[in-house]
Parts: sequence; structure tokens; C-alpha cells
Amino acid sequence: MKKGYSLLAMLLVAAVLFAGCSNGGTKEEVKDKYALVVGDKFTIEDYAEVTVKEVMVNSKVEPPKMTEYSLSYSSQDDDKTYLTTVLEVKNLSSKDISPESFAEVSVKNENAKFICGLFLLLAEDDTIISEYESIAPEESGTIYCSTLINIDSLGDSVISLNFNDETYKVSSNTLDVKVSQKAISLDQTITAEEYGVFTLKSIEFTDDVAPSKAKKSSAHIKIENNDNTYIDVLAEVTNLQSSETAAEMFFGAKAIYEGKDSYNGFIVAEEEDGITFDRYLSIPSESTTLVHSLIEVPKEALTGNTEISIYFNGERYAISLVDGKIATTETTETTETTED
Repeated sequence: MKKGYSLLAMLLVAAVLFAGCSNGGTKEEVKDKYALVVGDKFTIEDYAEVTVKEVMVNSKVEPPKMTEYSLSYSSQDDDKTYLTTVLEVKNLSSKDISPESFAEVSVKNENAKFICGLFLLLAEDDTIISEYESIAPEESGTIYCSTLINIDSLGDSVISLNFNDETYKVSSNTLDVKVSQKAISLDQTITAEEYGVFTLKSIEFTDDVAPSKAKKSSAHIKIENNDNTYIDVLAEVTNLQSSETAAEMFFGAKAIYEGKDSYNGFIVAEEEDGITFDRYLSIPSESTTLVHSLIEVPKEALTGNTEISIYFNGERYAISLVDGKIATTETTETTETTED
């Protein structure tokens, strides 16, 4: 009888142990803990607080606001593109964090694995991406982790972020990457406290850009390539900062034609009189200026679908054009959005 009880007890213990193994134990819990999606935030103790801001796929890696001093990185192989994981990082350590030493990053799918070789820090009011800038203790910054991958490898992928012994994994369908943007309409006003006020005034295709109050003596900006035209994105910008700031630092605009071809604009501002342009104009504190972003595109963009993406104070806004006109059938009222 005792032997029967002993055997039964052993079987029960074995069953419990087997059930524990079948449920995955600690390994499964760790796997869930480190599985991320875009928007998730995690903290590495005494090192950094990290937010997965977005995943981008593009043949170019460039800052959201392009100036004549901005640098971009392009794929030299038509069969390859950049997959960029954008991380918002707060430095919790006592030392500077440089982009290239921040983490080991790789992209993997069922067929291949690619190692990230380009780490950049967004700097100079989002007009520069730099390999050499760093994030000081208690400061925050945006790091671009750009991995060159084969275009035919796009699809369901896992982006691994390795920090010493901890690996965080971001799942992404890289064939269907959605850039986070808010809709914007004509006469919509966006206010960013202690930064600036942006009001979208007009968007039009033109070969000849003139100041708003042009006279016969006013200089125009004319397209030089007859196969191209300008998309003129006109905004009214007010400087809410304590000192004068270059007009080109406030916003940037780009056109994406038929969802694939991307074209950046360059900034020109109008003098106070509205008669002349100034490429290098600075806006005094508490002053308002008309600012143009001129995007040179092929004339074929006059037909089909073109998205205008506007970047202001760390946020992207989008408005669509169809056959050269703003894609709306309704009159939009003036709307004000206030950013913290």
C-alpha cells in the first residue's frame, strides 16, 4: 500500500514539472517582456530611456528639414534600400551617448539577416543627421539606426536592438510601413509654445514664383528645367522664440509622387514689405513672415496623386493633391492646434 502511495506521489510531481515546462517558464516571460511595436517605451537602468518612434523605408536617409547644409545618405545599389529605426533616447547615464556605440541593431526575416552600419543623431533643430554628435547626460535626442537591406527582403521582419545582454525586438511589416502624420488643411494654424506658429496659406504648381506683393522690379524664382515645375508651399510663420531665428529652421516640406518618388523643398522667405525674397532671412522674435518651401518636381506630377508632407516642431502633417489640386470637396474652416 505504501508503495502505491509513493508511486502516485512521484507521478503527480512529474506531472506538475512537465506542466511547468510545457507552459514555457521564464523564457516565455522574457520573450514577451522584450517584444515591442512602434510607440513602445522601455528603460535600460542607469543607461537610457528609449521610445521606438517609427520605422521608415527609403533609399535615402535624411533629416526631416533639409537646408543647403544638410547631408543625406543614399543607397548606391538599385536593389537595396535603407530601413531606418528611429529611436527617441533620454540619456540616464553620467556619460555622453554617441549614436554608433548606443546599441547593436540588426534586421532579420525568414530568408536573411542584415546588420545595421549607419547610426546618426538628429541635430541642429532637425536639419542635420550626424555620426559625430552625442547626447549629454539627462538630455534627449533622436537616433536613426539605418540598415541597408535588399528590396526583395522587405516584408515581415524583426528588428533587434541589443544593449549588452538585453535584446529588444520590434516586429514590422516593412512592405507596409506607415509614417505617423496628421492631416492638415489650408488656413489651419498650429501653435507650438515658445517655438512658433505655422499657418498653411496655399499650395500651387507654378513655373514662376513671385513675392506676394511683387512689383515690376521684384525678382522672381523661375524653374530652369522645362521638364519640371515647382510646388509652392506657402506658410505664414510667427517666431515665438526669444531671439531671431532663420526662416528655414521652422519647417520643411517634401512631395511624394504616387507613393514612391520623393522630392525635397528649399526655403525662401519674403521681406517684410512682401516685395522681395531672401533665402537667408531671419525672423525677429514675435514677428510674422511669409515663407515658401519650393519643391521641384517633374511636370508629370500635375496628374496623379501627390502627397505633401510638412514637418513642423517635431511633427509631420500631410495634405494630398490629385491632378494638381488639393484633394478636398469641402471648404475647411480655420482650425488651431496647440502643441505642448
